[in-house]
Amino acid sequence: MAFKKNEAPAKESKEEKKEVSVIFPEGLMVFPPHERAPDWVHCDLVLNIEKFEKWVAANPDLIQQSEKYGAQIRFVLKSDKADKLYLSVNNYRKES
Repeated sequence: MAFKKNEAPAKESKEEKKEVSVIFPEGLMVFPPHERAPDWVHCDLVLNIEKFEKWVAANPDLIQQSEKYGAQIRFVLKSDKADKLYLSVNNYRKES
């Protein structure tokens, strides 16, 4: 790799995020609010209990323990480039 004079190789910043795969929960779906819904309604969530329980049982590595809330899986509500809402697992982990 060639560098210009007085140019050092770029260092990775601590602020750079690690790439993590997007994990979609099965049985937990998000939809835009009904067209007549009030402004304070941001989305509709639907939980298919049977599918969700199977998905949780198949993914025990996603479960985190919290002193305050107990066993939990964290989710993030996002929108894609077309502004379509979706949920994914919040798999961000602080570096130790």
